Amino acid sequence: MANRVITFTIVLLCGLLGYVLYSTLEVYEETVDNGWSLKARKNPYLAAEMMLLRLGAATESSNTKVILDHLDDYDSVLIANSGLVVNQRMASKLLQWVEQGGKLVIGANESQGKLLEILEIEYKPVNYSYEKDEQTLHGDLGWDTNSTIKKSIEDYGREKNDDLCKQCDDSKDQNACKSCNENAPSKGTEQKKKLSDALKEANKRNHEVSTEKSDDSSAEEIIPERRLTHLRFNDDEPEINAVFSPWSVISHPDIYQRDNGEDESSTAVNESPVENKLFTPVFWGGSSQGTHLIQFLNGKGMITVVSDASIWDSQQLARKDHGVLLRALGFHQKSLILYGIAMPPITTLAWTHFPEFIISFLLLLILCVWCVATRVGPVQSVNSIDRRSIINSILGAASYQHRRRKYSKLLEPLIADIHTLAKRQLHGFAIADTEKKEKLLSDHTGMSQKNINQLLNPHAVGDDQSFQAAVTLLREIRKTL
Repeated sequence: MANRVITFTIVLLCGLLGYVLYSTLEVYEETVDNGWSLKARKNPYLAAEMMLLRLGAATESSNTKVILDHLDDYDSVLIANSGLVVNQRMASKLLQWVEQGGKLVIGANESQGKLLEILEIEYKPVNYSYEKDEQTLHGDLGWDTNSTIKKSIEDYGREKNDDLCKQCDDSKDQNACKSCNENAPSKGTEQKKKLSDALKEANKRNHEVSTEKSDDSSAEEIIPERRLTHLRFNDDEPEINAVFSPWSVISHPDIYQRDNGEDESSTAVNESPVENKLFTPVFWGGSSQGTHLIQFLNGKGMITVVSDASIWDSQQLARKDHGVLLRALGFHQKSLILYGIAMPPITTLAWTHFPEFIISFLLLLILCVWCVATRVGPVQSVNSIDRRSIINSILGAASYQHRRRKYSKLLEPLIADIHTLAKRQLHGFAIADTEKKEKLLSDHTGMSQKNINQLLNPHAVGDDQSFQAAVTLLREIRKTL
């Protein structure tokens, strides 16, 4: 009975503990932001590519210049870096493609590039500062923090002055309160406040103003007007706003002359260095800092040069009307976005432009391997008929050892034959030591043990006479066995 009570109590306590834990636990969902994917980090224009794909334009992006050899497959091309056009051949290919109806958008940078030289586009860096923008933004939003705090401090000073004048009124010295009476307000007095309370009220008023302004434009980024570029390609189309980089602009001699009302024929300073101008700007736009977009007509197509192609990367595509501008420049069908400066392997370039070099190198490598290959003597055909017998081979080897006076080598086969026969004929010879073996042979042949020792260890044989004597004795020993 007691065990049942204890068990029931334990179960009840465990259930109560589980209920408490269940009632105190809170289920929540957490979204972990792992940042951009590897594909997005490799391709800065992935967002623009996906946007155009969703809008029905077959778009692809690449970071290699080899794809420019297949321009006929595309209707619109965006080259983010003008430095990719490094030679006249590539520039001529692009211009020929544009003349046939292609739409080219190219971003200018410091490296210029061959195409910008042909178009007479000059890239100019700008010394830009954000201080003026901050002052403009604060003025537009009503964030005059310093004046508000200053006013609060002045109000606090007046309140302190009123308190001092009140104390002077209670005193009998009227001369000491003369200044207070002059500065005292004519009607009423304000309630006494602390300096900290005045500052708190000032901060509260600033916060209310900033909240009110931010609520009105929470969905739109606040950008100074001098940084905005307003573009309108046709009168019946809405205006397109873009935010180009404030640190660079582009220029063209014709734009400078037209904006300043100068006659091209009478101006020698701004005259184009090219004698016969093939490209004249038909449209340009920019901000108060300078020109950011210039367009040229070439045959059936159009060339658009911008000072900053990064407005279409994944970080800035959603700002203002950047996506609308990209579509307005002709990216409606099959498009290509070329970014980066990745070059194809040197082997690919060599095989494409100089295959003779690869073939010559391979032939030279084969010749070197053939020259250093190991071979002894001239190459001869094997004559299978002219062969010598085994006896002739043995005699030739023995003559070679005899000429070199290697008598011990010549006696080794005969000594080995004696050991083999002795193991068969003499009992215990196989397991006996060297001295025992010599004694067994001495007893069996009748020779002295000393002579047997010298014959079985023929290192002392040094001339032909002793060699012949050793051979004779060893043959007699073998004969007895």
